Amino acid sequence: YYLSGDLVAVRNAAEEALALGSSIGQPAMTAPPVAWLALLAALQDRDDYDHRLAGLEALVAKHPLGILSDPVHDLTRWAKGLRAASSGDSVGALHHLARFRLPVLARMAAPERIEAAVRAGDQAAASGWTEELARFADATRRPWALATVAYGRALTAGHGDAEALFQESLRHHDRAGRPMDAARTQLAYGEWLRRSQRRIDARQHLRDAVETFHDLRAASLAARANQELRASGETPRKRDPSTLVKLTPTELQIAQLVSSGLSNKEVATQCWISPRTVAFHLRNIFAKAGVTSRGELAQVDLG
Repeated sequence: YYLSGDLVAVRNAAEEALALGSSIGQPAMTAPPVAWLALLAALQDRDDYDHRLAGLEALVAKHPLGILSDPVHDLTRWAKGLRAASSGDSVGALHHLARFRLPVLARMAAPERIEAAVRAGDQAAASGWTEELARFADATRRPWALATVAYGRALTAGHGDAEALFQESLRHHDRAGRPMDAARTQLAYGEWLRRSQRRIDARQHLRDAVETFHDLRAASLAARANQELRASGETPRKRDPSTLVKLTPTELQIAQLVSSGLSNKEVATQCWISPRTVAFHLRNIFAKAGVTSRGELAQVDLG
């Protein structure tokens, strides 16, 4: 879910896992979903980041995690790295993102890790992680890995080679299905074009990056892309709120019932559908409304 950009599904799954772990008296099992929620909070600059992180650290100190220790450690480092990066602390971001334990999570976070190293001035780490991923990409030919390798090489290349590598990365991203990573590439390419005095060429990539970051509610990345767009000579257009929420009649009915405080089971009873169908519609509603929780949905004007 996370890599495909369905952050609403990530949040829903994490909250369900958290509730389940608590209900069966297994506090250690709640650590991974809390870590995912902390990661989302860091990415989206949410106010609950400090609360999630403090709760996670207290949980880890009190309960042995066993085999969950390494994934929780890496997710926590990922969250801290994103938070540091969003505040402009490149060295701090690199400090956290360099300390992953599991190769699978290191690969998932590869774009953030490579970028943090470049922005912190550690070209050796950036190149090392890129070429390490290149061996995996060459063996598997997975589009997202090939895209990330080209992205990493573009960030560390000389001026004459960077553009072709950025374009190669975006070609692979067309088949990769990872919108966040694609937007990072568009932002970096747009920044490179703008610094190369090619402001008009930069704008479309920056516009696309802004749109994706807005959709994912990645506030600091959206602000950075908007700043670059302004530097290119274009004023970012504000999105018309009236165009953001276009619900079907069924979605509108479900949204109104959920906003009134009803559970999925209660909504299902009123609408004569299954709770699973309610959950399916609710995910679409969250995505269309640009919210990630029932509380936020309750603040949306549904008419």
